[in-house]
Amino acid sequence: MLLFRTGTLPLAIDAETFTASALDLPFTPAWVGVTVRRPDADAPVLSAFLSGAPTADGFRGDLSAPVPRAGYLLDWAAYAAEYTAAEAATASIGYADLLAAVARYLGYDPSALSERESAECDAHVQSGVRQFYWPPASEGVDPNHVWSFLRAGGTVTALAGESEAPLPAGFGRVIGDELRIQSPDGRSEIGLATQAPEEAVRSALRRHPEPGPPRLFCPLWNSALGPAGQTGRLLFYPAPDQAYTLLLDIEGDCGRLDATYRPYPLGGARFGECILESCLAVAEQRSNDEAGIHTRLFREALAAAQARDRRFRSGSLGPINRFPHPSDTPALRPDPRAPSRVFTVTYKGETW
Repeated sequence: MLLFRTGTLPLAIDAETFTASALDLPFTPAWVGVTVRRPDADAPVLSAFLSGAPTADGFRGDLSAPVPRAGYLLDWAAYAAEYTAAEAATASIGYADLLAAVARYLGYDPSALSERESAECDAHVQSGVRQFYWPPASEGVDPNHVWSFLRAGGTVTALAGESEAPLPAGFGRVIGDELRIQSPDGRSEIGLATQAPEEAVRSALRRHPEPGPPRLFCPLWNSALGPAGQTGRLLFYPAPDQAYTLLLDIEGDCGRLDATYRPYPLGGARFGECILESCLAVAEQRSNDEAGIHTRLFREALAAAQARDRRFRSGSLGPINRFPHPSDTPALRPDPRAPSRVFTVTYKGETW
């Protein structure tokens, strides 16, 4: 299983180096990727280079040139494998195994694939892995299920006076309807912001422009594509009165499998056979124009895999209503006399 965390750091004017510290990562990164985001299309392009070995506390590096003006941001993504290479080789089904299985199904020799045959098998493997991560609806399968291994914590830096901020690299989508606001010293959480439609956030910004801690947010996609595809940003209300670190849960981008840099699909050994059947089902449907035994086996394996993944998750719901909810703010209520929301939980006939 691939572990990863992402984040964004503001870069100071004239800075030639960068340092990320006190990250308290739950793992020691095997690799950290860093990219510099320009404030606008006319700003000079800067590159970032890591120096030294990253640790669970953080990392440091150099910039290709001094930061010329305000607004530059450093996006970072830290990765580590849950298994050692030896353990993964004996426990997990890797890219080479999937490619060879698809090749044998199509009648090819896995050890002597032509360029055309290799490209065909690779396309089926990539589609099969994507189909496993985000499956279509079928009997016994929940198409809205979020795999536990695709959930990751992310951070967004909200700058004072700015109602938008870039989402971290590797962003797929925001999970849940709330994000947490970290205190300036990073030691506690001081509030929540709730997800709302884009027009509701923009309307609140127009009607109540006073700055403060974010209370509403909306994830948006950027129209321009970055080096790894489409990127995203957060719109929030109100514009911050100071810099805040926002903590959120995201569904990460799984990335493309290959033999060198990403040889194992996410999920580990326990889902390997399901991923294999997904790749064979794709080959069956696209190369043979039929939905046969592998399609059926994949659907059965997928239903069982989702049930197994639900048991893997924590059973705790966490604290309830710890902070004032944005809907309890008079400026945001449709009716100022409307009462605050009250949450109740019922379990086995008892209500709290």
